[in-house]
Amino acid sequence: MSIKTKKSVSGHQELSRIVQLIQAKSFKQAQHACLNYQKLHGLDFNVLTCLSTLAVQENNLLKSREYLIQALEFNPEHILTLNKCGVYSRKLGFESDAGPFFKRAIAAAPQQPEAYYNLANLLMTQGKVMDAIQNFSSAIECKPDFLEAYNNLAIALTEFGRPDEAVKVLDTAIGSLAPSPMLYVNKAKALQAMSLRKAAIVFLRSSSAKLGDPFELLTVLADMETLDNDFQQAEAHYLAAMALQPRSGVVCNNYANMLHSVGRLDEAMANYKLAADLEPQLYQALQNVCNILNIKKDYDQTLVYLDRVRAIEPNSPYLTGMQMNARMHTCTWDDWDQHCSHVEEAVKARRKATNPFPPLAFFTNVALMTQAAALWVEQQVPPANILPSIDMSARAVSSKIRVGYFSADLHSHATALLMAGVFEAHDREHFEWVAFSFGPDDLSSISQRVRHAFDRFVDVRTYGDRLVAQLARELEIDIAIDLKGFTQDGRAGIFAERAAPIQVNYLGYPGSMGAPYMDYLIADHVIIPDHLRQFYTESVVRLPHCYQANDSKRPIADETPTRLSVGLPEAGRVLCSFNNNYKITPTVFGIWMRVLKRFPDCVLWLLEDNERAVKNLRKEAEKAGIDPDRLVFAPRLRNDLHLARHRLADLFVDTYPCNAHTTASDALWAGLPLVTCAGETFASRVAASLLTSMDLQDCITDNLIDYEAKIYQLLESPVALYELRKKTIQSCASSPVFDTQAIARQLEMAYRTMYLRHREGLVPEAFDVPA
Repeated sequence: MSIKTKKSVSGHQELSRIVQLIQAKSFKQAQHACLNYQKLHGLDFNVLTCLSTLAVQENNLLKSREYLIQALEFNPEHILTLNKCGVYSRKLGFESDAGPFFKRAIAAAPQQPEAYYNLANLLMTQGKVMDAIQNFSSAIECKPDFLEAYNNLAIALTEFGRPDEAVKVLDTAIGSLAPSPMLYVNKAKALQAMSLRKAAIVFLRSSSAKLGDPFELLTVLADMETLDNDFQQAEAHYLAAMALQPRSGVVCNNYANMLHSVGRLDEAMANYKLAADLEPQLYQALQNVCNILNIKKDYDQTLVYLDRVRAIEPNSPYLTGMQMNARMHTCTWDDWDQHCSHVEEAVKARRKATNPFPPLAFFTNVALMTQAAALWVEQQVPPANILPSIDMSARAVSSKIRVGYFSADLHSHATALLMAGVFEAHDREHFEWVAFSFGPDDLSSISQRVRHAFDRFVDVRTYGDRLVAQLARELEIDIAIDLKGFTQDGRAGIFAERAAPIQVNYLGYPGSMGAPYMDYLIADHVIIPDHLRQFYTESVVRLPHCYQANDSKRPIADETPTRLSVGLPEAGRVLCSFNNNYKITPTVFGIWMRVLKRFPDCVLWLLEDNERAVKNLRKEAEKAGIDPDRLVFAPRLRNDLHLARHRLADLFVDTYPCNAHTTASDALWAGLPLVTCAGETFASRVAASLLTSMDLQDCITDNLIDYEAKIYQLLESPVALYELRKKTIQSCASSPVFDTQAIARQLEMAYRTMYLRHREGLVPEAFDVPA
C-alpha cells in the first residue's frame, strides 16, 4: 500500500514538472519528461493532454487532436478537451466530427458557454443559420458578458434577414458591455441591411469619435461612404485607417476601389499594387490591377498579372474570362480551341468563369450565350428588391411618355455616333426625353449634339446605382433604355434596382442580358428570326427593318488620303476589316490568309488596336506563309477621316462569330461593299441585318465555306465588285438603314406600345413594329 501511494505522489510531481516546463516554453525537455513518465506510469488523461499541447507547438494539429481523442477515453466528459477536439476538427477540415464533440460538451455541462458558441459558429459555416442563432443565444444566457457571442449572433440575425433584431441585440450589448468597435460596426451593417445606410454612416461617425477612431470602425465607415458616393469623407477615413495600420492590404485595396470609381486610375493602380505587396496572397488586388490595365489597353501587362493571380489562386472567380479577354485583345491564339472549350464548359457547369462580354467573340450557340449572361446576373447583379415596387397608378397620367436613355457613351463613342441623329429626331410633342450619363464629357462636337438633343441631361457619374434608380423614379421615367448592357462601363445594377416600370435592352450589348428585370429587347426579323426568339429572356420587339440606329448626318471628309499616306501599296487590291482586334478568330484569320495566298496583289488592312496584337497577327501571317508586311495597320482617327479612308479599300471582310456592328455601318455608309457570315447568336447577325435592309443579301453567307468562296468570287470578278460598290453607294441614299427619321418613329412606336400595355396591366410580350 505504501509503495502504491509513493508511486502516485511521484507521478503527480512528474506531471507538475511537465506542466512547468511547457509554461516555461522548454518544449524539448517537456517532451523528454513525457516519455519518461510514460515508461514509469503508462498513458493517462493528463500526460495525453500535455502531449497534445506539445504537438501544437510542433505545428502538428492532427497529432494533437489524436492525443486529445485518446485522452477522452480516460475522461469522456472533460469539457475543455471536448471543445478542443471540436475546434481542432474544424481547423483540420473534419467538419462532420466537430459538431458531435461540441454537443457532447454541452450535454456534459449545459451551462458551458464556449461549447454553444463553437457549435453556433460551425452551424453558420454549414448554412444552418437558425440553429446557429439558437446556440449563440444559449451562449449569451450562460455568459451575459460574452462579447463575441453578441457580435456573431447579430451577424447571424442580419444574414437570416432579421437585421432589426440584430440592432436590438447590439443595443443591449453596447449598453451593458465595455466599448468594442465591432459591436458598433455590426450595428451599422445591420442598419445597412435595413436600407438605412445613411443612418448607419451617421451612427458610425458619432461612434468613431466616441471610441477614439478605431481602425475597424474607420474601415467600415469608409466602405459605406464609398457606396454612398461620399468620396471625400471616404478618402479621409481610408487614409486615417491606413495611418493606424499601414500594412493592411485589404484596406489599401478598398481605398483603391474608391479611387477607381472616381476615375483616379493611376492612383488606384498604385494602391492596388501596394495592397498586393503588403498581402501577397490578396489576389483580388492583382485582378483589380488587370481591370485598369484593360482600360489602358495594356494587355501585355494584363497577362503578366493574371498569371500571378493564377499562381496564387487557380480558382479565382472570373479569372478564366479575364485571361480569355486579354488573349482575344492581343490575338494570342496558342491552344485557342482548348481555351474556348474551357470557358464553355465552365458556363455549362455554372462556375464563376466569365462576364458575358468575352464569349460574344467565340460562342456560336445562342442558348449558351444567354446562359452566360443569366449566370452573370445571378452571381453579380441579381434583382436588388430593396426599393419598393413602382406603382404606376399613383402617377398622374401625363400627356407625354417619359423615356430615359442610360449610357456611359454619350460622347465621341460608337453609340453616340449611331444614336445622335435619333436623339435629335425624337418626337417632343408626345414624349419627354431624359439622358442619364455615367461617362465622360469629352467636349467633342458629337457630345454637344447629344447634350442638346435631350429635354434633360443628367450627369450621374458620381451616383451609386440605387441613387440613379431613385432619381429616375423621382423624375417618373416610364421607360428606361439600357444602351450599355454588359459592355465596358455598363451599369446593369441601375436596372437591378428597377429604375422604371418598363426596362429595355437596346443597341449596346448584342444579346440577351438574361436578367429578370429587363422587360424588352429591341431587335429585328434578321437578328432574331422566329425560331430563335425562345433563346432570349426578354420579350423581343422587332423593328420592321434593321434594328441598328444610324445618323444620316455623319460627315465623311471630302479629301481621300493617298494610299502611301496610310501605308498601303500604290497598286493592288485592299481587303479591309476595321473591327476591333478581339473579334478576329484563328479560323477567320486563316481564311483571310488563304485569300492573300490566292491573290498575291492583295493586302489586308486592319485596325491598329495594340502593339501585342500587331506582332501576333504578323507572326500568324508568317506561319501561314504570308509576308507579314502584307498586313497593314490603321491607327484610330477622327470619325470623318476614318470614314474617308474606306474609299481606298476594295472589300470589307467581316469577322465571325462577332460581326462588324458600328464598323459595318461605317463601311456601308462610306460605300464599301461588305461580305459577312451569319450565325445564330445576336452578335453574329448584325451585319446580315444591315445588308438585308440595304437589299444586299447576296453578300450574306451562313457558313464559313461559302463566306470564303464569296470573297474569291468577288475578287476574281472586278466587274462584279465594281457593280457591288455602285449598288452599295446607291442603297445608302434609299435604304431604311440610314433613314434616321424613320427609325426614330419606329422606336417611338415600340415605346408607345410598351407603355400602353403596361398601363393596361398587361405583362411584357413580344411584338413586331409595323413598317
